[in-house]
Amino acid sequence: MSIRSPSNRQVEAITISHILLLDYTNSFRKILPLYSDKKGGESMSEVKLKDLLKKENIKIHMKADNWEGAVRIGGEILVQNGYVEERFVEAVVQTIKTIGPYMVIYPGLAVPHARPEYGVKKLGMSLITLDEPVNFGSQYNDPVKTIICLAPIDTTSHFKALELVLKMIHDGSLRGIEKAEDIDEIMKRIH
Repeated sequence: MSIRSPSNRQVEAITISHILLLDYTNSFRKILPLYSDKKGGESMSEVKLKDLLKKENIKIHMKADNWEGAVRIGGEILVQNGYVEERFVEAVVQTIKTIGPYMVIYPGLAVPHARPEYGVKKLGMSLITLDEPVNFGSQYNDPVKTIICLAPIDTTSHFKALELVLKMIHDGSLRGIEKAEDIDEIMKRIH
């Protein structure tokens, strides 16, 4: 399907219903061994969400006027903690402006990211929850209350990270994270 991006540029896009996420999770599991990457003696297939999403990268009850502000909050956490350079945040914002809200992968959840060459220093994630949800322009998945920014170090490591996020959706952890009153409560919900 072809759509018009916010910048009025025609781009190719595929719309995926969140009902199909289980099928995609199973597909990720099949292809992950093909992309297994040894990092410090540990295979990416052995990595858990808690390995990628550290406590210092989580903030709750944040305030943002719009999707761009929310993405910048999540991205700045990664900048401050040494995962990415500032240009990574700019690349994420520009990608959404150019291509549209494809990073809103599930009702209430966006997973903004950019390519590794835009200043990614190490693999990691940040998570923010918003006091008031924001709209990205996603027909089916707005408004967004939870944003998980992903910093991929290569073109394959993010497959495992996305699989872990999908697992969190399917086991119900996402809804608990949205309602969490403190970061320790979130840490208990991620595996």
